[in-house]
Amino acid sequence: MGLVLPEPGPSACLERNPGINFVMTFRFTGSYYHLCFGIATAFLLQCPFMVRRFLSRLFLRFIMPDLDKHLQRTVRAELKRKLIKSRRFQDLLKARLDCLDKEEALFGNAPMMGSRMDLLSAAVKCAEDSGAGGLWLEFGVWRGASLNFIAGCTTNVVYGFDSFEGLPEDWVMGKSYKAKKGKRSLQGELPPVCENARLVKGLFENTLPDFLEKNPGSVSFVHIDSDLYQSAKMVLNSLIFREGTVIVFDEYYNYPSWDQGEYKAFQEFLAEKNWKAECIGYCPRSGQAGFILRRA
Repeated sequence: MGLVLPEPGPSACLERNPGINFVMTFRFTGSYYHLCFGIATAFLLQCPFMVRRFLSRLFLRFIMPDLDKHLQRTVRAELKRKLIKSRRFQDLLKARLDCLDKEEALFGNAPMMGSRMDLLSAAVKCAEDSGAGGLWLEFGVWRGASLNFIAGCTTNVVYGFDSFEGLPEDWVMGKSYKAKKGKRSLQGELPPVCENARLVKGLFENTLPDFLEKNPGSVSFVHIDSDLYQSAKMVLNSLIFREGTVIVFDEYYNYPSWDQGEYKAFQEFLAEKNWKAECIGYCPRSGQAGFILRRA
């Protein structure tokens, strides 16, 4: 990718382009350093001796230290960025190795899916094959990709719940990564959806009780993409489930602190409500898992 130089100069370029690699940082900073030195030298050669002497001392005393500090700040910032990136990779690798060891305990002999859409497709088929009617719901819509996919796989009306204002609180994943409150916000704007998809705008705790009062009954299919433990917990405790309800989680495992998120909310729900879950498929690549509820 080419290097774009925004105004006012090199420092802005480095600040606005954090993806510049380490070598490019040195080259660019060095070029800036030599450019300034060359301009100053050319100017001095055109001046009388006493003026040259005065300006040379001025340059060495005031300008050179600033250039050195600029170089040091740039190198320090680049090293810090690469160190943080390395820590995130280590946390992710540790989490994935941990989940790899636990896959059989988590999912039994369930099939491994190649993508989240493969899993959603299998989950929709499983819900329709169960034969019993019920609500089709998604919690966490964002741009509507999964909602539209689900709606395209069924003739049922699928309701999507989201505030469209991003995460309601910080989402902490391990020691080195945090998705801040408001991340993935659409500024309240609604995404385009299929004809058989309906959007319910607002926080889950504000919209779900009223929705369930107007639409009583059990749930046939639910896709939980809330990211956060509290949001998933609230949804699971609010809905009426039946034998054969299909539940798909979008951030079930395979990331730092996975056992403190949707996974934790689901395990608590199973224990408290006396359900057991049969896994219908999982996707290691992106951390999704789908289950069908059975009576314990």
